[in-house]
Formats: sequence, C-alpha cells, structure tokens
Amino acid sequence: GVPAHELARARLRELAHALQTGAKGAAGGGAEGASAAEGAGASCEPPPEEQWAIAECRRSQLEELECLEAMFADEFVLVSSAGGVERLRELSESLGEDAAGTDAAALREVAAHPPLECSLQLTAHGERPAAEEGERAVPLVASILLRVRLPVEYPKTPPVLAIEDVMVTTQEPLGRDKMLTTVARLNEDALVAAMLERAA
Repeated sequence: GVPAHELARARLRELAHALQTGAKGAAGGGAEGASAAEGAGASCEPPPEEQWAIAECRRSQLEELECLEAMFADEFVLVSSAGGVERLRELSESLGEDAAGTDAAALREVAAHPPLECSLQLTAHGERPAAEEGERAVPLVASILLRVRLPVEYPKTPPVLAIEDVMVTTQEPLGRDKMLTTVARLNEDALVAAMLERAA
C-alpha cells in the first residue's frame, strides 16, 4: 500500500487545485474580474494619492508571491486568477515611478484589483509517544493546506491566514481496506497565531 502521509499530501494537493478552480469562477477571470471589481467600487473610489499607495503595496505583493513560489516550488498553488495576476503585473510595471505622471485608468484598475491569494501545502514531523513501556514512539506527519490572502495594504498590514485542511497520519502503508483519516488534532488557531507571529 501507499504510505498514509503520501495519500494525505495527494488529497490536499487536489483540494488546493479545487480552491484555484473555485476562485477562477468567482473572479470572472483576468481583466474582466478586475474591471468588475472596479465598477463595483466606483462609488467609493479612493483619491489618487491613496490609489498610488495601494499600487505600491501591490508591487510588494507581486514580489511576495514570486518569492513564495520560488521557496515552495512544489507546495505553492496560485488561488487568484493567473490571468488577473499577470494583468496586474503588467499594469503595475506600466505605472512607472512618478505618481503625478502615471496613467489614471491603469492606476484605478490596479487599486481596484481583488486581494491576491495563494495556498501552501506545508509538512511538519512529530511523533506519538509510546503507549506502554517498551513500545516505540510512532512517527507522525502533519500535512497542512494553508490559504494565504494578502490584504490591500499588505505588507503594511499582516496577511490573512486560514487552514483549509489538515491531516495527521503515520508513515505506514495504508491497506486497501482502510480509510484515510487523521490520527490527531491540531490547534489550528494557535498554529495560525504562531505563523503570524513568525511572519511579523
């Protein structure tokens, strides 16, 4: 049989791609999604100086996504529309460095873009203590699917982290007659708090 922790990772990988597919449907895809968001927020459009501040944050966010993808090459999945992110990158680059001389329409679209999101599949190792004297401790693997949302003002404000799913399994092969289930529970709130503290 296949080791339980590998089955758990495969399950979370499928869930990560399901998040990606769901986000694409909700966003409407690419520039259309950004335009829709812009239209919805037209009545409360921030002034140009605030839009420029948001645009500078967007540049940092795009760099952050690139860093995360490089660091977690096999664990990173972009939840936001890939076309929308590429459009945002092109617009951000077109703005240049001069706020006074930038294209007003491009600046509005950058500021109105939905928050950027990705998911990371994390793995942590531990062990379950022996139940009785003379027995061996059981190695455990925690497979965690973390959803990361970058608010409009990130990195001035912290990211929004959410654990979409977590499974704790042994490394033993899972028999065909066995169902894949978690063998332990993690304190998800404490885990997210620790991640935010470390990222601060």
